[in-house]
Amino acid sequence: MKITEMKIAVEFPVQAEASEVWEVLSDIPRMASWSPECVQAGWLGDAPVGPGSEFAATNQMGDWTWDVTGKIVAVAKPNMVTWMVKGLDQDTDQPSSTWSYELSPLPDGGTLITHTFVHGHGGSHLVTLAAQNPDHADAIVEARAQMLRDNMVQTLTKMANQIGWTVPAPAPVAST
Repeated sequence: MKITEMKIAVEFPVQAEASEVWEVLSDIPRMASWSPECVQAGWLGDAPVGPGSEFAATNQMGDWTWDVTGKIVAVAKPNMVTWMVKGLDQDTDQPSSTWSYELSPLPDGGTLITHTFVHGHGGSHLVTLAAQNPDHADAIVEARAQMLRDNMVQTLTKMANQIGWTVPAPAPVAST
């Protein structure tokens, strides 16, 4: 698997109105209370959520901690919010990743959350680790992809449980 081709999507149904779901998902600082990886997040500035709004976050995996800066790149309330994470060189034209939540109505009521991650062309710790270990690069990338899939489902599950949203069957689906 090539890093630049890494795309992960998780579909997660909830029994809640899209406007309510959007308000929760667009509140980036709250992600730290649900995510198994993001441990702190906060807005940089006082602007409302919209294109150009930036945030800083701290992620942790085991004993390793790293800081990232993100920027909202698209908003369509109450249907979508997308942000990118700046690459190691902080170049916004070459993000390390782009994250998106798209919301659509379910036939029997409620909202389908489609959470998408796309690895960008900007520098990232994954790119560095794979380059340092070329004989194991594919395994490193696949392990990270699986971790991201699991983390995305865990985040949405914990969020739904804390907010009180029912998650109807079928179970969430992850794909690449």
